[in-house]
Amino acid sequence: VSFSAGDTIDVAVTTGTGTGNLTTRAMTATYEASSGTSQFFASTKSLSISTASLTDYVPICGDLSIAQTVAANSQINIPIAGTFKNLQCYVSANSRTTNTTVKLYKNGGVGSGSITIGSSATGFFEDTTNTDSIAVGDLVCAQIVTGTGTGTITFTFVGVTFDSGTDGSSLIALAGTTNTGPAVRYVSPT
Repeated sequence: VSFSAGDTIDVAVTTGTGTGNLTTRAMTATYEASSGTSQFFASTKSLSISTASLTDYVPICGDLSIAQTVAANSQINIPIAGTFKNLQCYVSANSRTTNTTVKLYKNGGVGSGSITIGSSATGFFEDTTNTDSIAVGDLVCAQIVTGTGTGTITFTFVGVTFDSGTDGSSLIALAGTTNTGPAVRYVSPT
């Protein structure tokens, strides 16, 4: 498929006839860029957490509201090498009485990308210092950990920038769509 700057790309999932459930945890594709290599990925929708000392995992792109308590259910397989940088999130409401952290999670462990959100803090947060090197086949998601306090924190996006480092291969990733029954689901990449 050929496309230009500003084009919108959609993916269709067709389940065919019959009944049943299809849950897509992640889809990835690569493309060859003629110049430039950085893309921004974000999970959107609203995710509210009010449980103390909770560790949740969310995909780095797609549906933020499908947080999982098992990392493997939110990870995507990265098909090309590169670097994740500028981990970001937006908190629209926060009555938590303790800090909440958002971290990049890679291959079963916490990566370098890290954001600490103070109690009651809202707005845009970004880690502009730390980066995470990514090898072909790395499994990546974001980890959200609440402190011991009380209250609710609401995220409207969690995202990260991916840079393959050279002109050429780049990554397009989608995650977290659910389709019930025979139908077509169109998903726009973030």
